[in-house]
Amino acid sequence: MNGLIVAALQLLSILGWGLGLLYLLKFTRRLTNIENIVLALPLGLGLNGWLLFLLGLCDQLNVNSSVVLLVIGLSGFIFLYPRQGIILGTHLNTLGYLFLAILSYIFGLDLIEAITPPGDGDTLAYHFAFPKMVAEKNSLVFLPRAVDGAVPLLVQLTYTPLLLLGGEIAATSWTFLTGWALISMTFLVALRYLSLNWCLMLTIILASTPIIVGVSGSGQVETRMSLFVIGGCLASVLARRMDSSFMMIIVGLLAGFLAGSKYYGLFFVLAFGVTIFFSRSWLRNSFVYIIFVLVAGSQWYLWNWTNTGDPVFPVLYEFLGLENTEFWNDHHNSERKNFSKYELPVNANLLWYFLYPFRATIYGLEQFDSQRLGLGLYPLLILPFAIYGAFLGKKKLVASELLVFVIVSCIFYSLWFFSETSQRVRHLLPLLPLVLI
Repeated sequence: MNGLIVAALQLLSILGWGLGLLYLLKFTRRLTNIENIVLALPLGLGLNGWLLFLLGLCDQLNVNSSVVLLVIGLSGFIFLYPRQGIILGTHLNTLGYLFLAILSYIFGLDLIEAITPPGDGDTLAYHFAFPKMVAEKNSLVFLPRAVDGAVPLLVQLTYTPLLLLGGEIAATSWTFLTGWALISMTFLVALRYLSLNWCLMLTIILASTPIIVGVSGSGQVETRMSLFVIGGCLASVLARRMDSSFMMIIVGLLAGFLAGSKYYGLFFVLAFGVTIFFSRSWLRNSFVYIIFVLVAGSQWYLWNWTNTGDPVFPVLYEFLGLENTEFWNDHHNSERKNFSKYELPVNANLLWYFLYPFRATIYGLEQFDSQRLGLGLYPLLILPFAIYGAFLGKKKLVASELLVFVIVSCIFYSLWFFSETSQRVRHLLPLLPLVLI
């Protein structure tokens, strides 16, 4: 149970770091309590990974530095957490209590999973293996892999203090807590647009969706990236409403954290960038956005460039004419291409662009991995009603806050699909909360 306590303290600590950043930007009193919490959580998580990178680069990522970061964050939580807490605005009825009971049951099952050893192959071989290497060396480690090279590892780096302070149980407990952080954030954002019962039902759907059940309890990064996405969408909505360059700093930071979490996080950078053009001061906001995306997300690309000469290694290996090294050569690159072809079972054309969600949901191919980690039937079942509702309210769509959700979802999906990257449905998990809302 010590590991679970360490993970819980780290969650409160990153919330404190996020609240501290919002306080410095003078947003704490301009936002509602719910908005403060929804923005603080992903901001604190990204800031935690960003600071750990610097500590690792200086060979100072150890128990002492981890404790210092934890204590500073906990201090921020104690002094800055909203005293009034979260006010739902309405009371639970009988149906609401039933929904809450179902959620409690799912929570209990996930808690049991959290205190058992990890069993996911990728988690054991990679997602927990990298932070374990960093913890042993107290230093950042360059980790090129035979199939996909060296990718940004901001999220995996946040597992390192947990391993240092609480061992493996702390890391598995962390994946459990951040999974439920996403579920909670989705509920809180949905409260802006839906009744309490609808929000609870939506939360049950999200918590029980196969992709959440399979991925959230593992070291896979998509659940943690989803925190940045939903936080970035709320920040984009607020930036548009306030026409605030300071709020655009938050959008830029969260987009940068996405870029630092995985290469396809760059697609989210472009997606959030498009939403800027809906603000009145789009030119000024664009400049602020680009600066803070670079501040938050460029370090991993500089790290790759320093070690390989390719900032998105090994994507530009042939284009840059890089020489063979002890960890990468023409044979590795050929194997990467073959693996990439296997990961693309359907052609990246307009027909499959529209058919992919249906095929992946109803009868997925092996490479989609959707029979094990699917998005569930609910999005397809609700689709006709959503289209009908959009048709009835078409005059309100342009002014709607939810337009940001639509733009981010559509642009990311388009860039992801046509870029001919892996077609595993797991990569679409960050869009699921947006689509459900």
